[in-house]
Amino acid sequence: MPTQLLRSSEDWRAIRNTLHLLTVPDMRKPIKEGVAESVDHCATEPGWRASDCASFSS
Repeated sequence: MPTQLLRSSEDWRAIRNTLHLLTVPDMRKPIKEGVAESVDHCATEPGWRASDCASFSS
């Protein structure tokens, strides 16, 4: 019998985005390293501003 699992659309979107990123060359290792990293060692700010990115500029 097939197993079924319900996920929210937000969860499914996050899963799809992760799967997409895993297809990008050289992206798998940084993702795995990030998952293994302790939250205590994570930055509280991204180190960049949205206004620095062309796609976010108005």
